[in-house]
Amino acid sequence: MKPWLSPPSKKQALPLKEDDSSRFLPWILAAMIFLLSLALAFCLLSGSALQQWQAALSQSASVQIPAPSRGETRALPIEDRVKKIQQILQNTPGITQVAPVDPAQSRALLDQWLGEGAALQELPIPRLIDISWKDGSAPDLESLRAELEKAVPGTQLDSHEIWLKEIMRFGELAILTMYAVSGLILLASLAIVAFATKSGLLAHHRTIDLLHIMGAADGFIAAKFARNVFWLALKGGFFGVLCAGLFLMALAWAFSPIAAELMPLWRWQAWHNALFFLLPVLMAWFAMMTAAMTVTRKLQRVI
Repeated sequence: MKPWLSPPSKKQALPLKEDDSSRFLPWILAAMIFLLSLALAFCLLSGSALQQWQAALSQSASVQIPAPSRGETRALPIEDRVKKIQQILQNTPGITQVAPVDPAQSRALLDQWLGEGAALQELPIPRLIDISWKDGSAPDLESLRAELEKAVPGTQLDSHEIWLKEIMRFGELAILTMYAVSGLILLASLAIVAFATKSGLLAHHRTIDLLHIMGAADGFIAAKFARNVFWLALKGGFFGVLCAGLFLMALAWAFSPIAAELMPLWRWQAWHNALFFLLPVLMAWFAMMTAAMTVTRKLQRVI
């Protein structure tokens, strides 16, 4: 095992375990790793959900068929309109599923906004038909929209393109923001490590001077600090990831009914576990390198 990564022995040339930084640094890094884990979890889950959402909505559309008003005596009844539109959709190449929405379901959606006591029976509620197609076999929506309008005037084809682009843009911006926050958390953690390392150098400057007199090189002293910081960061990192995992599990359990309806695509995958298992190791490695460079530069300035 490399000397920088070997566990600290009981007999040390530098008593770094007795420093205040050795007692508080793991807890500080655990808190930073906790926040970093939550930020990365949001990025991973949101990215996966956006991809699945885009794939699902880009392969579907909704057709809205207007109901005849009371003044239209010669207009087709709503059921005949639905059958006519449904026949056109079923004969359109590329469409694999045509599913008319139950009128009772449409009224139930309106009840949430207008109230259960609203006279919905008297309103000309349009009928909806959901259509979908396989990836790569999308129909010509523009020609289909014109054909539906010609068959039943007022029929609208909603392909979700406008609001889907806005949601995707907002989601991508939120993910990029959280990645930026993750980077700031990492930089703040490394700054804390550098500050703690400088504090250790000041606390042990007499011992370091004595080691220099005895012939110890700067690399030897830097290795001592780097090894101590590595194991402190590793312990704090695993504790922070563990707390983050428990917090996410508790959050998923507490909001499971809401999450099942609003966020069905937020799925935790197996490779996410591997990534979060490596997160404390990566943080410990960055902390070790930061401590080593801090000690080396500080000692070179002194000399």
